[in-house]
Amino acid sequence: MRRGRFVPGDKDGETVWQNDDAGEICLYRECEPGHPYVLGGDTAGEGSDWFTAHVIDNSTGEQAASLRRRFSEPEYVRQVYALGKYYNDALVALETNFSTYPVMKLMELGYPNQYRREREDTFTHRLRESCGFRTDRQTRPRAIANLVEVFSAHPEWFSDRELLGEMLTFCYNEDHRPEALAGKHDDLVMAAAICYAARHQQRLTVAAPGESREDAAQRRERQRRIRRGRIRRGTDSADTKSSELSVSHFIYYGLLRPAGRSDRRLLLPEQRKNVRLPPDGGAVVFTPLPHGVIQQDLEPE
Repeated sequence: MRRGRFVPGDKDGETVWQNDDAGEICLYRECEPGHPYVLGGDTAGEGSDWFTAHVIDNSTGEQAASLRRRFSEPEYVRQVYALGKYYNDALVALETNFSTYPVMKLMELGYPNQYRREREDTFTHRLRESCGFRTDRQTRPRAIANLVEVFSAHPEWFSDRELLGEMLTFCYNEDHRPEALAGKHDDLVMAAAICYAARHQQRLTVAAPGESREDAAQRRERQRRIRRGRIRRGTDSADTKSSELSVSHFIYYGLLRPAGRSDRRLLLPEQRKNVRLPPDGGAVVFTPLPHGVIQQDLEPE
């Protein structure tokens, strides 16, 4: 393990790693070429003044790094930007409940890989994309439940002692709402929950050797368009209507509403599935998703 922070380098816009026993970032696993990473972050707000983040290797699910510090939003963004770039342009999913400054600043800095959610415009009633992860009364319990599932199945994935300490004091209150006990914190827990909730927007396989960042960016854009149903797998035509409807139209974290039905069925974790509609319009086809991967492309009302 290495502890430290990123500091400005000799060249303009460059950041370099600096070892520091008092640093806010812990590196548990070094970045491996071609591996996909996901960074989930919880910003200060609602009585908390801690900025936190977790990085996981999406090909294994293991924790790679963590960040926890009391500092300003601009400094938090600089550290998140450098940490994401260090881990192969990791998919960055930052909470936007209290401030959109971090995601807007990352866009301004040209960060290439932010988590995107779809939501309905209240005026036009059309779906539009927004950067960042929003935790609300629907997404928060689902993300926490997914984290509990992942931790129960693979406790060896987690290396951060402060996160494990927060988990010990993260309980249900009198209203059956999961939160930290009085005087305790849950910032690292929420950052980890966001990280694992967002991993479906990052690839799960190691990239082929020699893939450039430009090729990786094009591949991510293509995957995003496939998820939204704009193109078919195996084609490059943006005008071709996909027969594989976007999974987000059918499933929210395992809560399934099959096409043509108004009832809902709650799927068990081991039954969590990906949903595709065949070209002939026949019955819904189910194919498994990797463990710990959940869907949240479409933001429910």
